[in-house]
Amino acid sequence: RRGSMQNSSRFSVSRFVGDHTGYKRLKTIIESHLGSDFRCVGKHRRGQMQLRVYVRRALASQVSGVQIDAENTGIGHILANKGGLVCKLQLGHTTLCFVSCHLEAHEGGQHLVGRNLSCKEILLGTKVGRRHMDAATQFHHVFWFGDLNYRTDFSLGANLKGARRRKLQEQRAAEAEAKGE
Repeated sequence: RRGSMQNSSRFSVSRFVGDHTGYKRLKTIIESHLGSDFRCVGKHRRGQMQLRVYVRRALASQVSGVQIDAENTGIGHILANKGGLVCKLQLGHTTLCFVSCHLEAHEGGQHLVGRNLSCKEILLGTKVGRRHMDAATQFHHVFWFGDLNYRTDFSLGANLKGARRRKLQEQRAAEAEAKGE
């Protein structure tokens, strides 16, 4: 039916499931930048999120136990417009975990809480490695990245600077008092 939600300008299926052209273009850019010395050992995409893990070809034989999972935290916790992708692997005797996520945007306390809850949901919802443990606690190294959407509050920095200045003044006053000045 024309004019249905699927065909409207406000809703595009490719917006939520991803555009294959974009994935291919990104893959081409990454692989041309890395060159032939690297090999993809783990990849996953969901919606418009994508995680690709590359290793030097010389180390590829040392990679084992690759596991990948994902958790949607977007609309209704069904659509993959937000969420996280997790890839776990072992390189020699070292376990590595890569978490790529797209968290909700906007400023304000409720959105900060929402981002933190989404991180928790990603950790609890993805099962790689030991199924009873989350990705943040069971690996030697965890790399967490993506469109985190956390905001920097520069007023906090100014407040900390002022607190440090006051503490320094207090320390100097205490030292002067101890010297009998």
